[in-house]
Amino acid sequence: MSQSANKPEATAFTFNDSWRPVNKFSASENKTQLGNNLVAAPSLTNVLNGVSFYSKNSECNAEKMVILKLINSNSYDVQISWQMSPTSPKVVVIVPALKDYEGSCAPDDKNKAKLVIIKPSESKKGEAMKYALSHISVAEVK
Repeated sequence: MSQSANKPEATAFTFNDSWRPVNKFSASENKTQLGNNLVAAPSLTNVLNGVSFYSKNSECNAEKMVILKLINSNSYDVQISWQMSPTSPKVVVIVPALKDYEGSCAPDDKNKAKLVIIKPSESKKGEAMKYALSHISVAEVK
């Protein structure tokens, strides 16, 4: 029996989207005066504590989803947690040191299954993203 025979059937469709950086984390407040100019880091970045965050739209079994890709550039494992709303459960994912973790419609790992999120409706999208991005934490696994 092949391995694929044991996996549930899933249909994925990615709308020809490529990975987009999640550009909503606040940059550090480090600013430098250079003559009459103030030099500052860009105000938007997709890296939080050594982890790069990317997303793309997809469709899994006829449901619109957002798939996340996390790239841990740290030399240690990290625990990433977030919430989509004040009433939703906290999602926790462990990403090994120097590894990429990418969600899929038919993940082979419980951690990666958490990287597929039901796409919020257009009316709730902005509020959900704002809340989720302000409640993301990245910590070293000890």
